[in-house]
Amino acid sequence: MVKYILAFFVFISNLCLANMASPIQEGTHAITAISSKDIAILNENIRISIDKYFNKAFYQVEYTIRTESGGVQIPLLFHARDYLGKFKVWLDGKAVELKEVPLSPQDTLKRFDGFSDAFRKTDSPFPTELLVRYDVHSGRYFPLSDFVYFEVDLSKGVHQISVEYVGGVWADRSGWLKKYSFRYFLSPAREWKSFHELYVSIDASAFKETIHSNLGKPDSGSLKQTAHWTFKGIPSDYIELSYQPKPSNFAGLLIGISPLGLTLIFGLVLILLHIGVIRFLIKRSKMILSSFVVVAGSILIPFVILAGYTFSYDVIDSAIGMHAGRYHGYTFLVVFLYVIVMPVYWLGIHQITTSFKRSFARKL
Repeated sequence: MVKYILAFFVFISNLCLANMASPIQEGTHAITAISSKDIAILNENIRISIDKYFNKAFYQVEYTIRTESGGVQIPLLFHARDYLGKFKVWLDGKAVELKEVPLSPQDTLKRFDGFSDAFRKTDSPFPTELLVRYDVHSGRYFPLSDFVYFEVDLSKGVHQISVEYVGGVWADRSGWLKKYSFRYFLSPAREWKSFHELYVSIDASAFKETIHSNLGKPDSGSLKQTAHWTFKGIPSDYIELSYQPKPSNFAGLLIGISPLGLTLIFGLVLILLHIGVIRFLIKRSKMILSSFVVVAGSILIPFVILAGYTFSYDVIDSAIGMHAGRYHGYTFLVVFLYVIVMPVYWLGIHQITTSFKRSFARKL
């Protein structure tokens, strides 16, 4: 019977987790530019600086583009929402005025013909969303109001476009401790007319803890100071810089024991105390009081143990502190096991009590 109860503990916890919302707290969607099919991007130079708290990242991105013909053009679209501060763009060293992508009228949207493959129409006769692919098999549609552009009379030849913004951190709460990360999505570059070189520099000198990246070993430098990479193609669908705090020794111990382990320890102590009090009262021939303790304990102790299982998550989270994931599902649902556990416990205590009475009766 005990193993079935333990199995149900595990099952109900997993069921609760399955019904929860996503454990990912999204930060800034730092996304490389969406390029018009009318221009060629020769290279992209990404510089990311991490702040000392791993809460913000300062992005500086430069695109070297080449236009095959002169005239008024819209070379790039930028995702420019959820940033911390202003989204700034320069063309050949001069600041440009940014505009939101309009939802209508149709003659205005004709100017975005170079991006038409990324647009999606919904119930409106005009495009209202734009697709950003995360990888070959998945992507996300963002409303056009999330994007900005600039329109300029470009001469034929090579130009430099620079972008600056500050992005917020992502947090994955699926574990006991949050895993923090900054993400820069490179996947739109797969749709560019051309892609020659990618330069990436990560400056983490202000942050004193160990961080990790999905870019592999740097070509020069290190993530403890400034790391540099050069790629001839797209190394990944997104750049991820991640950091996960380490728990204290005490918190690590509690995590190792687990809520189920803490509940078993707590429950065993309560059960032994309950049995000890009953034995003491029977030994002292206080039968009425011992019967009351049997009944009261059989009613209360199973509920307290089940409630303790839920509370054990809070105990571990409190030991972890501010970096606790606190993503555990509806663990309070285990109290519904009461209708199963209480009768089983009462029956067990009744048998133990009967054994005590017989044992002490033979000694009289």
